[in-house]
Formats: sequence, C-alpha cells, structure tokens
Amino acid sequence: MSEIEQLKVELENTRIAYQMAQEINQLKTGFLGRITHELRSPLSSLISLHQLILFDLCENVEEEKKFLEHAYQSAQKLLAMIDEIILVSKLDYGTITLRLESLDLNLLCSELQTLTKLPAANRNIKVLFTHSLESVKVFADKNRLLQALILLVDTGIQEIRQGNIQVTIESHKIQQQAIIKIDIPCPLENWQKEPALPMKNSICELEQWKNFSENVRNQPQMKFLLAQTLFQKMGGELKIMAIPKPDSTEKITRLQGSLQLVFPAEFDQI
Repeated sequence: MSEIEQLKVELENTRIAYQMAQEINQLKTGFLGRITHELRSPLSSLISLHQLILFDLCENVEEEKKFLEHAYQSAQKLLAMIDEIILVSKLDYGTITLRLESLDLNLLCSELQTLTKLPAANRNIKVLFTHSLESVKVFADKNRLLQALILLVDTGIQEIRQGNIQVTIESHKIQQQAIIKIDIPCPLENWQKEPALPMKNSICELEQWKNFSENVRNQPQMKFLLAQTLFQKMGGELKIMAIPKPDSTEKITRLQGSLQLVFPAEFDQI
C-alpha cells in the first residue's frame, strides 16, 4: 500500500471515529436532558408538599402527617432514580465492568417469568412468554440484562389495568441477532408523558397527591432510558414503537431489544 493510500485509509478511519464520537455525544446529551426532566416530578412533589405544611395549609395534624408521609415517599423515589443513574454512569466510565458471556435467552426469560409472576398476579394480569423452539444464545451480562428486562416488564405491569403482557423470543440468524419483544396493551404515550403536578390556590386535597404519587411511581420514560442504556452497553439496541393490537384498530406499545447471536462455532473460542 502506497503512502497516499495509507493516508486515505487513516483519514477515512478518523472521519468515521469523529462521526461516532458525535453520535455518542448527542446520545449522552439527550439522555441527560430527558433524565433531568424525569427527576423534576418527584422533586417538585417533595417541595410542594413541604410548602403546604410550612404555609399552614393543612386542615389538621393528621393531614399534615399524611403529607409528610407522601413527601417521604417522593424522596425515596428520587433517591432510587439517582441510584439507577449512578449505575449507568459507572457503566459509562468503566467503574463497573460488564461480564459478557454466552446466555440462553430462553432460560433467562424463564427466570424473568418467575420474578414477575407475583407482581403481575397482584394486579390480576399475566406475563405470557413465547420461547424460541431452539436455544437462543447471546453475548450479554446476565445480571444487567435481567435487570433491564425486569425494569421494562415491571413498569409495563404498573401501566395496565387489564390484559396481558406478551414476551417473545426470536432468533434471526441471517441478521445474526436475537430479538426480545415485550408487547404491553397500553398507549405509546404512556411511556412519553410527564405527570402533571397538582396545583391548588387553597388547601390541597390529599387525594390529588395520592393520584400524583401513583402516576410518578414508575416513571416509564426513565425506566425505558435506563434499560436502553444497559442494552447499548452490551452491544445491543432497544427500541419503542406502537403496533396494531390483534383484532382491533387500537395500538399497543412494543419494547423491542436486540442482541448479538452466538453461533455454535463460536463456543469453542469462549
């Protein structure tokens, strides 16, 4: 290879690296912007509840105590969100190293089914699983992948009041990808909206704060972003889309993750 040709190759590699760096930077900027937006809900709840108490807007001591309880719950939600963000940050900067290994998705989803069965039953719904007929092996960190899937399924359980959640495992050998589909019978907007903070000019009714607390409990958008980051760290992808509901004109939400397949010939090298 001549010197000019070598320079052309190096220039092209530099251009590709620059484009990748730009895309990663945009991803981080968008992630931080959306996460900050999600953190405002429990923080606003915490501040507003304390204001009601400080300005003597409670009807009695009992109501004041209930507001303090809800403020404590909001603080706990905020702390949990921050802990999850710290986890992603540590993954990003290499403080926590992913342990990538060959995993059978069918076996992993059997574990997921066990862990989500009780929360689903408590809301009178089911999480149904359709496994591939053959073993589907992927490169992933078992604990982090299971964590991401639990985040998505558990949030889906909280978002619906009836119907069932369908988890499907597929193997696409031509694309060398394993696909995990999580179909949730709720509108896509549920994963994109921010709960409206109750606003009152006089004494705020406790029931409003109970409803608000229910709405912000899971923060679907944030849960999706965290799970998406975990998938990306394992070399995969996680997308969200609206798909037609079977035998209906309505649409439901599909969370679709993809990971690299491991083929039998590769096991000898592991």
